[in-house]
Amino acid sequence: MSDWGLSARFLLSAAVVQNSSLTQMAMLSTATSPDDVTLVTFSGDAYHARFRIFLLRKGYGRKSSNVIEPIANRGSKMNSKHYIRSGARWVGAGTVLAAAVYATSVGATWYRYGHAERSTDAEDRDPDLDQFIPFFDVAERHRVLVAAPAEITFSAACDMSLQQSAVIRAIFRSRELILGGKPDKVIPQLGLIAQAKALGWAVLAEHPGCCVIFGAVTQPWLANPIFRALAPSEFATFHEPGYVKIAWTLRVDSVDATKSVARTETRVLTTDVVARTKFRRYWAFVLPGIVLIRRIALRLVKAEAERRAKKEKLT
Repeated sequence: MSDWGLSARFLLSAAVVQNSSLTQMAMLSTATSPDDVTLVTFSGDAYHARFRIFLLRKGYGRKSSNVIEPIANRGSKMNSKHYIRSGARWVGAGTVLAAAVYATSVGATWYRYGHAERSTDAEDRDPDLDQFIPFFDVAERHRVLVAAPAEITFSAACDMSLQQSAVIRAIFRSRELILGGKPDKVIPQLGLIAQAKALGWAVLAEHPGCCVIFGAVTQPWLANPIFRALAPSEFATFHEPGYVKIAWTLRVDSVDATKSVARTETRVLTTDVVARTKFRRYWAFVLPGIVLIRRIALRLVKAEAERRAKKEKLT
């Protein structure tokens, strides 16, 4: 071994670091020349000592092919692996938690099925909707306060396109993949009212500038359900076995000159035991997505209505 190498080892062995938290050490056993190592670092949580090894002899010009990995690089790699493992554990835990929450939702929806009641809130009551489905298996109600006049809010709701939300598109796509369905051929740019009509929903009742009620009979558990539009009087008395009657509203109530409440309610009634069994299973699994779609849609209405109201006020 060269004189400089022996001297370097001597210096290292002579360096006594009195610190119990010492965690890293650089080794010089593979170095063959003073050019290989210029800095040795001992680092701990509370103590850092640096020793510079100067050339003990002159005349060394040869570079060694051996490479000594810096201590800092070793530490950063170890930290990266630690973060990756920690991130993987958190993702795994989050996935398990999400699955547990979803399973709980499915069970609760299955248990509550058939126990839906009319809202006790007078503001949520809808006499027009009662004409078509006064009694129902399930009902979903959602609303949002909007800082815009009722006329502007209703117009924004009618013009809204569900396809403008990436989350809603993902939910529709997930349903297609799970049930093996094909994408709807409806033009995505259509507003909500035009899109509903294109899909087969019929207007059962309407109050211009305030409320519209859509209805259809269908078998939603199919991969590509067909929505049959019926006349209002026929829809109310429809009882053909194996089907589901669905009616939903888009309604805006005025609060004052500058505020309004956008509402939507969906009611479902099955026509026989077979349809009830199939729809109950379907509803239990898709309800979380349906609720999310309703909430996102109302947020889109709120944002667009308030934007229009602000623009109108500025002009």
